[in-house]
Order: sequence, then structure tokens, then C-alpha cells
Amino acid sequence: MQFGSPLSLLPVWNPQWGNNLAEWGVAIVGKLGGLFGSGATPGTNQLTTLSGTKIVGSAPELAAEGALGAIEKVATPAMGVATAADIIAHGTCAMMADPAAANAVLQTVP
Repeated sequence: MQFGSPLSLLPVWNPQWGNNLAEWGVAIVGKLGGLFGSGATPGTNQLTTLSGTKIVGSAPELAAEGALGAIEKVATPAMGVATAADIIAHGTCAMMADPAAANAVLQTVP
């Protein structure tokens, strides 16, 4: 859940925020570097070379492309769920660490 929640990048929220920031950086830079460095056109099976455009891609590669496209469609809701789970986990830990303080806070809610 840490990797999926943007809250995990905040130092006040997560003591291991630096590791998560590095992981997000590797994922983003790696994806963009692979995309732009390869000459691939996103969403197609074409590769642009110095001698022109080539059609590439095997059946497994095209199947993986379709699967990744489906995953991209659920990525934003999944990030929302991961963030909600992160908030619930922090709240639960806070209540378990100091039940009296948690009870006092809950008593102030109208």
C-alpha cells in the first residue's frame, strides 16, 4: 500500500518517505526513458528508426500491451483506494497507541 499512496511521499506521514520517493522516481523515469529512448510510439506496435517506421510486436507483446492498457484504466481508482487504506491504517495505529486521546477526539465530533 505504501507505494500506491501519494501520502507515503510525505516525511510527516511516512518515516520511509525517501525510499518511496526513489521508487516513484525509478518507475516514472524508467517508463519515460524506455518510451522515448526506444523510439516507440505509445499505443501502437510501431518503432521509428532512422530508416523509417517498422511494425514490431509479437502476439505475447500485443497481449501484454492490452493488459497494461486495462491496468492503466484502473490505476487512478486503485491509487484512491491505496490512499484511503493508508489513512485508515494510520488512524488505527494512532488509536491503538493512545486509546484515551482517540476517545477524547471522537467525543468532540458532533
